[in-house]
Amino acid sequence: ASHEIRALLTGEGNYRHLTFAEEAGRFAFVTDTRDYEADEPVFELYGGGLGDAAATLWVSHHSTAGFPDGMAVSDKEGVSISENGAVVMFGIRSRPDPEVDDDAEGEADEGAGRRR
Repeated sequence: ASHEIRALLTGEGNYRHLTFAEEAGRFAFVTDTRDYEADEPVFELYGGGLGDAAATLWVSHHSTAGFPDGMAVSDKEGVSISENGAVVMFGIRSRPDPEVDDDAEGEADEGAGRRR
C-alpha cells in the first residue's frame, strides 16, 4: 500500500467526519466548501475510492434526485460506510432559511409606505 499524501478535495471550508472502509476501498466525508461564506453553511457528502485522485460529490440537496425538500446533509452526525462499500450512512437536517439582505428589506419597507 502506498503512503502518499494527497488532497482529495481543496477549498476553504469545514471538513468533517472523514471515514474509511478499507475492506471496501472507499472513503467519505462532509464539507461546506461550496457554501462556506454563509452564516449557516450547508454541507454536502463527498467520497470516492481509496485509489482515486480526488473525492467526488455524492450527495447534495442541490443535485441529488429525491433528496427531501428543505433538508441538507448534516455536519452533526457521523458518516459510515458498510463493509462491502455498497451503503453510506449519514445524517440530514433542516436546511437553514435563506439569508435576507437587511438593507434591501429596509428599502422595500420604506418605499411601501410612500404615496404620490
